[in-house]
Amino acid sequence: MKRIIPFEEFDNRVNESLINIDEELAFEIEDLERRMCEHDECERVDNGYIEIKTPFDLNPDSKNPDWVNKVGMVFYPELLSYADQTTPWIACRIEVEGEQDQDMLRDLLKYLIGLIEKSGYKPFMDEDAFCNHWKKDERPEWTNYKCYVNPSYPDGYWENHCLE
Repeated sequence: MKRIIPFEEFDNRVNESLINIDEELAFEIEDLERRMCEHDECERVDNGYIEIKTPFDLNPDSKNPDWVNKVGMVFYPELLSYADQTTPWIACRIEVEGEQDQDMLRDLLKYLIGLIEKSGYKPFMDEDAFCNHWKKDERPEWTNYKCYVNPSYPDGYWENHCLE
């Protein structure tokens, strides 16, 4: 059983988990963005956000013809936990609006994994995740898909293969 540490005792202990890793994570995210944008399909729009031209008509009703085959990808740190280990990974998230053809969607997600891998990163592999890499969050009007990368885990996994 774990003991709860009273605040008075906590103040006197050195706690490594209070180390600020923001600068390192920002560098890792920037490196991922830079590497992805070395490919003609990707364009950095803002810190932590790129737009990717795909071979798929994702937004056929868009009034902006440049956006018909594009998807935006957002990058930010997220903690993943396994047993007694919690580690920051880079979340790579896209959002798809409305109903989409499931075969086309699977091809899109495989295409995006290919771009990430072509950039030198191997996304977290989970045989139970959507298309082996994606955490899926469905809402009535949109669906978020998130995969994770971490340069400290170049094989795309640690001891387990589970997003949650």
